[in-house]
Amino acid sequence: MPNEITSVTTVSLSGNRKVTVWRKETGVLKEYDHKEVIGTVVMQTSSTSAKVAEFILKNLPRTVAVEVMESSGMGVRMDKL
Repeated sequence: MPNEITSVTTVSLSGNRKVTVWRKETGVLKEYDHKEVIGTVVMQTSSTSAKVAEFILKNLPRTVAVEVMESSGMGVRMDKL
């Protein structure tokens, strides 16, 4: 059985918000493309934490989980079932 590979991308945004995205990958690559994750996260900066997580989970392919943490230590994590 092949290994399951998950890439992790963490983006720090203004306002001390931190977004982490976990994605299932199809194989071992030299470098995973994180540009679409970063672009999507940056475009959602004005949304609430829950809306950011929900948008990323629905719109980025291969995403398995999203966590959005505020500077206060509160946040949200959503996993794809």
